Amino acid sequence: MSFTLSADLITVAGLEIALLGLVARALNHDGKLPLSRCLQWARLVRRPRSMPVRSRTSDKELPVAQAVAESHSYATPSVKRSELTMGLITSGYATVVGASYAILDSASGLQGCQAALMTLNTLLLGYLFFFSGWWRNDILLPLNRRIRRD
Repeated sequence: MSFTLSADLITVAGLEIALLGLVARALNHDGKLPLSRCLQWARLVRRPRSMPVRSRTSDKELPVAQAVAESHSYATPSVKRSELTMGLITSGYATVVGASYAILDSASGLQGCQAALMTLNTLLLGYLFFFSGWWRNDILLPLNRRIRRD
């Protein structure tokens, strides 16, 4: 593995850092990164002991909430993606992964680590496109609507 400092290497490093930042933000928004939970725990610890803990439901709402939960305990939610949305997700994923492969393949100064970077990009982009609700609902679908509108 040899690295020679070039403009290609700086560009690839910038793109990799940006991709890692997007995935970290998606993990935080999706609630899978413990950062948001740690911040909530820190706020709870900072709370003065004399301050009472507020419950989300009042005592009157609790029996109603239990009755509703018991009546709907066997329902399983399911989400069906339309063919248009799944086509957008898969075509967007294929386009971005293909562009990533082309950039990594043509970059000079990355001999010996191109396969590792391609594998890393495939996994990170796969999470963004197929598993991240934040990426799909807040970035990809509004971008598609804007492109169709313009």
